[in-house]
Amino acid sequence: TIYCDINGSGVWIRRWFTLTNEQNLRYWPSPDEEEANVPPTGDIDLHYCIDQTVNLLQRETCARPHTFELRIAIPTKKSIDHRLFVDENEEYICNSIIAQPFGKRTLFRYWLSADSKEDRNDWCNIINQILADLREWEVNP
Repeated sequence: TIYCDINGSGVWIRRWFTLTNEQNLRYWPSPDEEEANVPPTGDIDLHYCIDQTVNLLQRETCARPHTFELRIAIPTKKSIDHRLFVDENEEYICNSIIAQPFGKRTLFRYWLSADSKEDRNDWCNIINQILADLREWEVNP
């Protein structure tokens, strides 16, 4: 489940996540879409994660159980009409619940909620290993 900004309001939306060999988290509305090779609804590139590790969010920050945060800072470009975008196909509003200016980058704060403590621990352990490997290999996108 992912926390999304829908017209300025925070909403939790259930999604099916997979991890790619390219260290991306991709997500779909359900596993059926992934199996049918439907393009993913979204993609989170772990190469751009600015944290050393991901951990459980404190209840004071998020009351939803089993939630952790991924902070992803992606280089931001400006188009001719000064809209901000990360790549040619997507435009982002840089002052939202999820995305904010971060120097010359846009900081995306992804809150992900697992179904159980065990699932959350599994996801955090896998993501933390990937982050450690990326730092060890010094891989930059």
